[in-house]
Amino acid sequence: GASGVLGHGDEERRLEPKLVAALEGRRVVQVAAGSRHALFVTKGGAVLSCGRGDLGQLSHGWRGGSGQLVPKLIAALEARRVMHVDGRWHRALLREGWLWHLPMGVL
Repeated sequence: GASGVLGHGDEERRLEPKLVAALEGRRVVQVAAGSRHALFVTKGGAVLSCGRGDLGQLSHGWRGGSGQLVPKLIAALEARRVMHVDGRWHRALLREGWLWHLPMGVL
């Protein structure tokens, strides 16, 4: 998909389901997607994101460029255990009871 939103390492449109190779070996328990990006939560609470990041919405600490074509760990949340994410509004509910808002590259 556009800007790598599907996480396959390219920007091709897909008409059939395909395994996201970059997530192989990780137990993904939730997926949330906006129109141009996706968030993945693992069983251990790690969060990865891919897709368009021109406004910093992937929370990798950069803006611009062509996007993140494969899911990448969000380092700012690495020490936290995330229970739930919302891809449209960029929220992450942490096990410790905190709600983090991840808008437009704050992290």
